[in-house]
Amino acid sequence: MQQAAYYENDTTLAQYLEFHFGERWHGEANFPKALADAAMHAMDGRPLERALDIGCAVGRTSFELARHFRHVDGIDFSNAFVNKGQEVARETSALCPSGRR
Repeated sequence: MQQAAYYENDTTLAQYLEFHFGERWHGEANFPKALADAAMHAMDGRPLERALDIGCAVGRTSFELARHFRHVDGIDFSNAFVNKGQEVARETSALCPSGRR
């Protein structure tokens, strides 16, 4: 399988969704959430205007950062990952119309 195609199949997408939105992955705490928590700690009182999440996959770190920053851009190479992240954002917005999750 070509490397690009690997990131566009349903099996890989399901694995990334579990990794990003599950509580634990192979016994380890949720890494995307921990990454966002570490980024927030590193901000150390700086203004929370914009954040950029390069390689965001399905977006958990971007969503966690959006709880604090005015604006977050998440970008990824995989169309399947980005599409699923957008779907999660739409569904979450429908459940939480205030705009904050």
